[in-house]
Amino acid sequence: MEGQEVYFHKEQKECDFIVRKNNRITQAIQVTLNLSDEKIRNREVDGLIEAMGAYGLSEGLIITENEQSTLKIEQFKIQIVPIWK
Repeated sequence: MEGQEVYFHKEQKECDFIVRKNNRITQAIQVTLNLSDEKIRNREVDGLIEAMGAYGLSEGLIITENEQSTLKIEQFKIQIVPIWK
């Protein structure tokens, strides 16, 4: 990740990692054990969407222990991937 910086996003909601490269935000990433609990799922997705909207990103990433899927919410695409991948 040479030339990249990592930040935390917090406005109304939180996003674990915001990656900036060459003065431009390039990624928003959430990390959670799993998304099986609806309250946790909503918190992680809502925080990611807020960050994606704030930084003009159309795609985001949620890293979990074992889950994998893709969500389309409004204009946003969210990849859910297991950490071991």
